[in-house]
Amino acid sequence: MIIIRGKIVLLAMLILILSIALVSFQYGQTSTVRTMSTFFSPPEQPLPPNIDELLKKDYGNSKYFDTHEDIKISLEKIIKEKYFIEYSWVNGEESYFGIGLLIENVNKKKLKKEDFNSLWIKDNLGNTYTPLPYQTINDFPQDRPLGWKQLFYGKFSPMDPQAETMDIYFKYKEHQFKIPGIPL
Repeated sequence: MIIIRGKIVLLAMLILILSIALVSFQYGQTSTVRTMSTFFSPPEQPLPPNIDELLKKDYGNSKYFDTHEDIKISLEKIIKEKYFIEYSWVNGEESYFGIGLLIENVNKKKLKKEDFNSLWIKDNLGNTYTPLPYQTINDFPQDRPLGWKQLFYGKFSPMDPQAETMDIYFKYKEHQFKIPGIPL
């Protein structure tokens, strides 16, 4: 009888601990970071700023962009992919340099994919890079497009390793956008 009660108490404690862990996990990672950073900060150091305020600051806005009238072109990401392929029938280096651009109408009017004309990149050494055959413009988001946002993805040959910055030239409709001084 005592052994059965001990097993029941042990089982109840285990269920309680697992329930607390599940609730803590569901509470969120941001709260955990906030709690841990506050708890483990030495008393002589000031507390970190509120994480919610950090998330609001410039969230979703690239500092590399160009605008003309109601169209804004922003750099979303840079990809430097080192990729080597080796199979019994083929060997080769498939490394590439890629960029992702966000095209948006700031007045939230519908965009057309046909308005894209061309794109090229110039590095600070004077080299010009044009996209490889792989380039695409997708509606954003793909599952339920907004209509006024699009994502451009393009692959280029790897850039000169000595290059430090690049300028992106993007011709959309009849205007040539330029996003200068992007560090590599």
